[in-house]
Amino acid sequence: MKSQQITSIQGLVAAFDGPPSMADWAMTSVQNVYNWIARDHIPPSYHMRIAIEARRRGLVIAPEVFGLESDDAQAFHALFCPAA
Repeated sequence: MKSQQITSIQGLVAAFDGPPSMADWAMTSVQNVYNWIARDHIPPSYHMRIAIEARRRGLVIAPEVFGLESDDAQAFHALFCPAA
């Protein structure tokens, strides 16, 4: 089975079954999750937990979802994106 590729915050939240489910999982408010989508930014304090949980769920997150570029994006991809 091919992993689902996540390329946006909106897609990430949808893969976690929507804002209420994402908020429950992240232990934050639903409004904060809507703010992530509206601002196209997830606070860095959530990045590692989300990346680990996404991998556990068989999801692949593009590094750009977390605002990573260049060497940081390559390192993220090597750690959290399983080989195709």
